[in-house]
Amino acid sequence: MKSVIFAGILFPSFAFASANLNNHLSLGVGTQYGGLLGIKYSTTYGTDTFYIGGGLADNLDEEYGITLGWERSLNPKHSLGLLVRTKELDWEHYIYENSNLLSASPNNKSLSEFKYKGRYESYIAGSYTYFFNRYDEASLLGGISLGKSYLKTNKDGSFRDGTELKLHFGYQF
Repeated sequence: MKSVIFAGILFPSFAFASANLNNHLSLGVGTQYGGLLGIKYSTTYGTDTFYIGGGLADNLDEEYGITLGWERSLNPKHSLGLLVRTKELDWEHYIYENSNLLSASPNNKSLSEFKYKGRYESYIAGSYTYFFNRYDEASLLGGISLGKSYLKTNKDGSFRDGTELKLHFGYQF
């Protein structure tokens, strides 16, 4: 289901491919790519770049993240921007009974006996990106983002937030 939603978000961007826009696909690691490892599709119009990234969020488990962002080029090699990244853990990772964490597949119990609890995390940040060539060409890139993360857990209605510094590296085709 997540891949269908992700593809649906990307298709409107593909409609602009015939317009006078500069489109790039990137592979990389970090926040702009959904988290740990992913892809990014970006559209550049003048000095503004809009992008969507998606991939594995934090580990090689079933956590996926999606990032939406905007960057403005200060000069051909430096950009500043804003981004929002979200991720949601699948419910089978967190099954609770009487506020005690159980395994994803408890023995000798039906799944209807348990409340399914999940976790939703957001990250809002400002970002800086350095392009080894130019922002509108194929290039290696690297950067940093500084922002606020928010974690909402359905278990006991808890909510956490914190300031985080994250890195991203990739190759823009």
